[in-house]
Amino acid sequence: VAVAVVGAVLMGLAVGDAGRVTGAAQGAAWSELSGVAASAETMWGAGLALCAVGVVGVGAGVVWAVAGGGGDAPRAASVQVGVGLGRVSVGGAF
Repeated sequence: VAVAVVGAVLMGLAVGDAGRVTGAAQGAAWSELSGVAASAETMWGAGLALCAVGVVGVGAGVVWAVAGGGGDAPRAASVQVGVGLGRVSVGGAF
């Protein structure tokens, strides 16, 4: 679920940046807006991917729980999400 939340936040930020580009004053120089537009595209793609991973993870967890889980001994799950300049990483153990 946390991965999907991070994805949704990135998508929200992307929409905000896209609004800055589409709502720019007429005659604004593209050189001033191109970085924001590229950032919006990157954040949208990363956000969409993270949302998809989160939804698939939740679905897999529901199926796993309905199917009987992981046996007798409960195991703690962990998820790590890293967002950096030009990269997004997801890892974990279940």
